Amino acid sequence: MARFTNQKIEELLQQGKTAIGNTLATPEIQAQFDKYGYTADGEMANGQTLLQALDDKNSDRKRLYALQQEATADFNGELAQVKRRYARHAKITSAVLADTPELLGRLGLQGSRAGKFVEWHAQAQQFYREALAGSDLQTALAEGGLTVAVLQSGLGALDQVVATEQQQESAKGEAQQATPDRDAAATVFRDWMNKFWKIADVALADQPQWLERLGKKVKS
Repeated sequence: MARFTNQKIEELLQQGKTAIGNTLATPEIQAQFDKYGYTADGEMANGQTLLQALDDKNSDRKRLYALQQEATADFNGELAQVKRRYARHAKITSAVLADTPELLGRLGLQGSRAGKFVEWHAQAQQFYREALAGSDLQTALAEGGLTVAVLQSGLGALDQVVATEQQQESAKGEAQQATPDRDAAATVFRDWMNKFWKIADVALADQPQWLERLGKKVKS
């Protein structure tokens, strides 16, 4: 399947709107196309349908990419907040449990923090779940202000950022699929336009000014 740049799509749409629109709006031109089977309610109507399909697919693609950008911004903003919260909680915990490395190990706080989202999430999830599962940890962490309520809030925010990440991935997938969908519609319409111009060259051979009215440059 052919691939089209955004500029080529816009050019193809404008070309189609000019050629088809001016043909249908000019009875003298339409009459010439009628002789070759390109009647207003037949092949020209088919061209209009294909043009509209491409216009719709192009609009859908723009909309879906805008939604993807919005979803990505939401995810990045939310993730930054959750990371700051987790980093603060981990720092407090490391100070409170400095003399009990075995507890730090249970919380996954020994070693460096992961960089990739999936690995980082696993570390943060281990921290909150372990902290909430052990009464000894709850008692120790409460001394640093990390109460059960605070830990539960941290875990809830972590779960929410996963949901937001999934929404972002879904939006990304839909946006990516919109490009081949648009290009498929563009290929069909481009092929129709190629045939249209071949007919136009014959039908309007004696009226080059009409070809120009349809948007085709004619050598003088």
